[in-house]
Parts: sequence; structure tokens; C-alpha cells
Amino acid sequence: LLTLMEKNVHHELRKGGVETIDSLRKSVSKGYQEFSYPDTHAPIAVPTPLPSGKFLASGSAKFTSDLKPLPGTLHAALVIARRARATIKNIDWSGALKMPGVHGYVSKEDLGESNCSTWGEPFAFYDKEKFPLYYTSNYVIGIGDEVPFHGKPLGIVLADSPARARAAALRVLTTYDESTLKEPVVDVKSSKELEQVCPSCALPTVSTQKKGTDVKEVLQSSEVTEIRGKVHTGSQRHFYMENQVAYVIPDEEMGYKIYCATQFPSAANSLIAKLLGLPQSMIQIIHNRMGGSFGGKYDCTFVGMAAVGAKKYDRPVKFYLDKNNDMRNISGRVSYNAEFKVGVDKEGRIKGLDFEATGSAGARPNFAWFTNLSLATALSGGYAIFNQDFRAYLTFTNLPGGQVVRGPGEIQAGICMETIIERIAYELGKDSHDIRTLNLISEDKKILETLGFNGKYDNCTLQRMWKTLEERAEYKSRAAAVQKFNSENKLRKRGICMVPLRYSVNMWKKSALVNLYTDGTVLVRTGGSEMGQGLNVKVQQIVSYELGRLLGESIPIEDIKMAPMDSNVLSCQIFTGGSTGSEASAEAARRACQTLVNRMRPVLQGMEAKVKKDVTGDSSQPAINFAAVCAAAEGANLQMQALGHWADSGDDKASYQTWGCGCSEVEIDVLTGEMVLLRSDLYYDAAQSLNPSIDIGQAEGAFMMGIGMLLQEETLIDSSNGELISHGTWEYKPPLAVNVPKEWNVIFFQGNKSGKVLSSKASGEPPLVMSTSVLMALRHAIADARKDAGNVDWFDMPTPVTVEQRLKLLQPAWKQKGLKEPLAS
Repeated sequence: LLTLMEKNVHHELRKGGVETIDSLRKSVSKGYQEFSYPDTHAPIAVPTPLPSGKFLASGSAKFTSDLKPLPGTLHAALVIARRARATIKNIDWSGALKMPGVHGYVSKEDLGESNCSTWGEPFAFYDKEKFPLYYTSNYVIGIGDEVPFHGKPLGIVLADSPARARAAALRVLTTYDESTLKEPVVDVKSSKELEQVCPSCALPTVSTQKKGTDVKEVLQSSEVTEIRGKVHTGSQRHFYMENQVAYVIPDEEMGYKIYCATQFPSAANSLIAKLLGLPQSMIQIIHNRMGGSFGGKYDCTFVGMAAVGAKKYDRPVKFYLDKNNDMRNISGRVSYNAEFKVGVDKEGRIKGLDFEATGSAGARPNFAWFTNLSLATALSGGYAIFNQDFRAYLTFTNLPGGQVVRGPGEIQAGICMETIIERIAYELGKDSHDIRTLNLISEDKKILETLGFNGKYDNCTLQRMWKTLEERAEYKSRAAAVQKFNSENKLRKRGICMVPLRYSVNMWKKSALVNLYTDGTVLVRTGGSEMGQGLNVKVQQIVSYELGRLLGESIPIEDIKMAPMDSNVLSCQIFTGGSTGSEASAEAARRACQTLVNRMRPVLQGMEAKVKKDVTGDSSQPAINFAAVCAAAEGANLQMQALGHWADSGDDKASYQTWGCGCSEVEIDVLTGEMVLLRSDLYYDAAQSLNPSIDIGQAEGAFMMGIGMLLQEETLIDSSNGELISHGTWEYKPPLAVNVPKEWNVIFFQGNKSGKVLSSKASGEPPLVMSTSVLMALRHAIADARKDAGNVDWFDMPTPVTVEQRLKLLQPAWKQKGLKEPLAS
């Protein structure tokens, strides 16, 4: 209507119709990627595509679910409870067993005493008497048990096809004791409220941190202004492309061969050995590749149920969880309610911060405790906060156990800290960009040492990056342009924001086995899990260079093949996560290659000496190439394999900070709440990237996942029965192509060589936190719209800030000054 009436509409309203937000979103994106790489260690640091990329893109790459079932294979389907906080009266499997093709089922009784889903239980973090609900909840429940959350597994049905198994699972009849039915607890509440609703669930403190002077004293100082506020961060599901999957094959002599998509092979090995009552050496875990994970495949529950089914019926069992039940059972990011008290001087410099957060751990803690610890280390972000009192709690809720999701704790910390900065600016009447610049971490060594950020591999580059990005992103001129745009438009508003990044990383232990063959080809196996992050290609690059040092020429990458992770070959391999699986695996492989090169060097010297003695000028003398050396080494009875290991202890310890900053500009439609991300500039210090094309892709993917968490991916729960409503592709809304910035520029910092593995640093998770620049830019746009209507009050902005949430925040702006009727109703 505004478009049709363009000439008759007031100029301040005209922008609302001439060019719609939707047309902006669908326009073609542009941008650049900027990085440098030396050729001194080629192919290391050279942008190299995945050798398996063509198979992945064409759909011919094989995943666990693509494995062709052996004759006699049974297929599993999950049976779930559908009423949270009700006691199960009876489970009737007879209807399922009458279905054609059904062979049987697995229930709680089949799992025995080892009925748990994760390693390390019982949890030492919780007092068993004070928090009994964390201990009484077996992963598979049965008659007489209280259902801790909607979707809780009751077992699996086994049939001769997936379709028949799924149909039979729906015929399992579960009845509940209506007299025991209670209202489920589905969100984070205070300890007092929880005690009233759910007895014996007082909050356990699992993370505290104090730095510097007592914050209470700081806040009482006459030179300090105390500012209070609260923040809510929502959850986010992993939403990987490949669901939970396992294929278990009994072997009468060797035990069980298990193909599964897991980030944690040693946990799967340990759990299944306990479930089946076998030694770990008889449980073979094989993993080739995963279709994404983001932290969701630490869980070993479904592998365990399939293994028990294979033992019970002595037949192979394949279990591929459908997306709906996958999302019902694999919890997401821990949501938090937080409150803060921050003390600042008159310029806005932070003098002290008191912060308390309560997170939802679900019905069992799983890895929620790790998120809590990460929240503590990440809270201050890129800001210099010398005096801090931090407390974080976890609480029982009738939801699946809290899991880690890409950047666990760090993105929640980023939301909280940037909200605190915005609140300071609001209360002092200052520009939030100036508050950020004022509180930015200095590169002064004494200050860094005081803050604990002056480690061997830290090398803070934040101040330099901040100043550079201000110039490269044209922040000041664009901020002025945004202000001018907003003054001229009522129905469209823009916001721009720039945020810093500090992210703590640790390299976890990994092993690698490198095999050489007489034709010069190489087979490498690591303890890392390839899940799309480029782990394998980085290992191949390092192996190519290290073995190439023997003759001074790198080995062709196509001659280096990656073998699947196999617990029968590399035992006790812990999780791949925290962005450093590639680094640790590559370092382990590098050490194995160094052993092989040193072992073969005498053979090469002998070959070279023989060539020098040959003075006949015979042109038929074979060239000394890598294949020839390998053949000669094998002929000399040398060992053609070598094991390398990164121990994550002693000298093998690498914890470090990564640095970066991001700038984003958004535009919103005041009437519809729609938003377009006009431009994002990411400046990240990956030190000397092992593979810039992979690492930039990781940075971009992390940034977009952050946008999904902040603006779109809402986890909807039916409070009456605890059911997850957003449990599929129709109900859950991850970012799509239209959500990508219309202009997207990614720059890797040049000149930092402080990383551990060949001067590299992690890139898979840290850039996620830079997406808070989008959230804060959106806040600025909404605030300007509200200001037009005379509403300048502070407003809380719980995440995700979906279109519906934006409309609620924008509603005060619909009644513009001087109008007889509101713009919308």
C-alpha cells in the first residue's frame, strides 16, 4: 500500500514501501576474504580444499547411515514417554510385538545396572543426598519410574525394516498414574521457586570466580556509580544434518564392531563395555565422518541401546534416530537467567562487576557443568575487568540433560557482557562504542599479566585489530550515516555496533598413526573425529610437509589417505571438541612423521652415497624419490609405521587466548519486525592459519550459528506437559541463505606467530561470539524506533530476539508523534 501511494505518503514514511526488507534480504550478497600465507612450509598454510569435497558435494560420500545392512540386520526405533513428571504405571509391548516384521524390544530391564548415557557418572560435582534427582534418573526408564522429561526413552523396538520398527514403536502402550501427575518445570527459576515446585532440587554452585579487590567494597566507593540489570540467554539446538546413528555388528570372537557418529570414541567404548559386561578390548568403535555435530554427539545413549539389542538377539542392529526424537532427547545450549551489579567511574570505566547466573541443567547434568565453567572464564570477554565476583549455578528442570553446543558458555557470556556495556552507556548517556573502546583490554604486558592473559601463546593483538577494523569497516562515517538515516525515516531503522573478542582455548590429547608403503603412499589414522571442520585435510597438509622434509619436497596430498578412527588401532581417544581437535591431531601426526623421517634418513644417505660412487654416467640410474626411499627402507627391514602423541600435560600443554573484533549493521521494518543484516566485517587472529580457506569457512559458519541462536532458533516448550514443540525442520528455524549479511568481509590478522602448532590458532568456535555485534546493532535500531514515539526507557532483550519478540519491543513505536491514529494496531 505504501508503495502504491508513494507520492501521497509523507516522506518520513515512504521508505516503508518503496524498497521492502524482503527485497533487500533476497538481493545478491557480496564481500571479500583477506588473508596471507607464506610458501615456506607449503602445503601448510596454503588454502587447500577438502580432498573429499567432491564426494561430499556430489552425495557419494559414505556416512554411517549409508552402510549397507548385512543379512539379518534388525532396525531400531525409539519408544518414548510423553508426559513429564508422571509416574509410569505400565508399559505394554504386546501391540508392537504383533506387528509384521517385529522381532523384539529392549527395555530398562535389559540394560541392567549400567543404565547411563555419559562417562564419569556418578557426578562428583553434586552431593548425592542433596540432589538425588540427578542420580535416580536412569537414561532408559520403566514401570514405577517418574518421567523426568517428555521424550524420555522407554526402550527400542527391533524389526526387519526401519518403517516397520517406527510403526511398531507407536503401538507400545504406556499408561501413567494420574494421581502422581505434577506440573513440569520447564525453565530456569530461582531456588526458592524450584523448592516449591520440585523438592530436593536446591541449586548446586558449580562455578565461582573472584578477581582483584572485593567487589562489594568497590561498589560502595563514592567515586563509583552502581548500575544494576538482568539478562536472559535462550537455548539453541545443535541441528546437525546427520542424526544420532549407530550400526552394531556382533562378532563371536572379537566382540562387537560398532560404526557410529561420535565425538567421544573412548566414552562409547567404555559405556558399551559396561552395558554388555565385556572388556573394552572387545568393543571396536569405528568412525569415519560425521554430518555435523557442534557438541551434540558426545552422547552415547543410542549406541548403547543398539548394542544391547545386538547382544540380546545376536543379530546386527542399525539405529538411526529420526530428527524429531533426536531433538527431543539431545538437549541444546544451557539457558541462563543472570543479574549483575557493575560499578563504573564517571567516564564509564568498569571498576568492579558482581555477576550471578542460574542455568538449566535439565534432568541430568551431562555437560552443563562445562558450560558453567566456560561462562566464568569468558564473561569479561575483550574487556579489562580487574575486580570481579562471579557465581554461576545449575538447576534441575524437566528437560533433557544440558549439553555443550558450539562455544558453550562463551556466547552466553558475550550476550551478558555486551548487554552490560550497553546498560552502562544508557545510564551515563554516552555512546556505547566509546564505552567499549575505553574498557578494551590493553596490550601492555603488565596489565595482561594482571588479567591472566599473558601466556606463552596468548600474544594479545586486540587493540591493533580494534583500531584497524574501525578504519577498514568505516565505522565512524557509517555510524553517522545510520544516525542520518534514522532521522529521515520512521518505518525503517538502522543500527550499527562493533564488539571485541577474547576466547580461551585448550588443546586436548590426541594420538596419530602414520603408515608408509613401498610405493610412497601414506595412510594416516588419528584419534580425532572429522565432522566437517576440515580436520583431515589439515593433518594431510602437515604430513605432506613433514615427510617431504626428507627430500626437501612435499609429498602430494593425493598420496596421503586418511583412515577411519578405530579404537582397535588407537585406544583411549577422548573427545574432539573445543576447536582444537585439528591442531592436536595434526601435532600428533607431525611427531609420527618426524620419527619416520629420522628413521629413514640413514637409508637415504646410503642411497645418495651410492649415487655419488656411480661415475659410469649411466642414465638408467633410478631417481631418488620418496617412493624409492620407502622401498629401500622396507628392504632394510625398518619399521614402516610410527605413532605420535600430544599428551595435553607437562610440556604438552597449550592453553591460549584468541582475539578478534566484529562490526555489523542492520536494518529493521518497524511495522513487521523483519530485519536484514546489511553488512558484517569480521577481523580475526588465527595466528598462522594451517589452512585459510578452511578456517575462514569455520569462522563464517560460527558467526552464522551465533546469529541463529540470537535471532531465530527459538526452543518452544509446552509448559503443560513439557513437550518440545520445535522438534523438526518445520518448527525450528536455523539461518538460511537470506540471513547471510548482504556484504560480508572477513579478514585474518597478519603477523602473529604465537600459536602452538606451527604458529596456528583455533578458528571453529571463537568467531561465534562476534555475532553479538548483530544483536547489539538490532538493539540500537529498536531503541531509535521507540525513541520516535517518546519511549526512551531501558528495555530488556531476551534471546532469541525473533520477529515476534521484535514486534513486542517495537509496539511503542507504532504511535508516532503528531499522528491521530497509530501506524499499526
